[in-house]
Amino acid sequence: MIVEHKCKDCVFSIKESNVQTGCKLGRAEKLGSTLDENGDFVLERFCNASRPEQWFERLNLKESLDLEAAVMNEVRPRVGFVVIFDGDMDDLKSTISDIKSQTFTARYVIVITSKVEFNEEIHELLRKTFDFDITNFHIVQIVSELKYAEFFMDEAFRHAKNGWMYVCHSGEKIRKDLIESMHKRVNVDMKRLVVVEPYDDNWNGLLFQTALFKFLNGNKTKIFQDEQMDSRLFLDKVKDVATKSHPETYITWREFNEQS
Repeated sequence: MIVEHKCKDCVFSIKESNVQTGCKLGRAEKLGSTLDENGDFVLERFCNASRPEQWFERLNLKESLDLEAAVMNEVRPRVGFVVIFDGDMDDLKSTISDIKSQTFTARYVIVITSKVEFNEEIHELLRKTFDFDITNFHIVQIVSELKYAEFFMDEAFRHAKNGWMYVCHSGEKIRKDLIESMHKRVNVDMKRLVVVEPYDDNWNGLLFQTALFKFLNGNKTKIFQDEQMDSRLFLDKVKDVATKSHPETYITWREFNEQS
């Protein structure tokens, strides 16, 4: 189905004799387009870089000299990291260092812990590592044993923001260009990025859109408008949706890495 998303009045539209012939960002070919009766491209998918003339007028001098860099900075992925603390501070420091060293800045960090005796030390680590105004940080204290380890994510989700969330245990390595690679996939190559399945059975490496997690009610029971209920875990729900959707809805890290 074609989504009625037009390039009309976009500052990146290239026109000749009032007929659009291209896109300064090279997106039209990647998104799929047709020409409407007014000479504007109609895209098959939403373009998050579409900007009207008023946008240009609000830019500062440096931004106005490089419009592509300005818009790419606006649409870069907002990614939060959930780290499940396993009790070793050196392991936690290593994973936190990988997050801090991201080539594109992390939006927030959430440390999940059941070990209250480490809370002060964890908080001090986060405070010294991140500027809260740039990368928010939180500690989620688990005070009771949950039915599934997956429900840790539901507890952490209270602090989630729009964008993506990445999950791992302390001590796991995180590639320092992770967010930058996500940016290349979704904003340069124009591929979808919804869920990347974890690379082991402990949910390490799970990456997902927070909007989807919210829509499916995470690992908790989802009640639909027709009152049907789905009590499966989040990944089981997503796998079912993926079979009826685009093949890029649910991918592996091998598939993700093939882009580069």
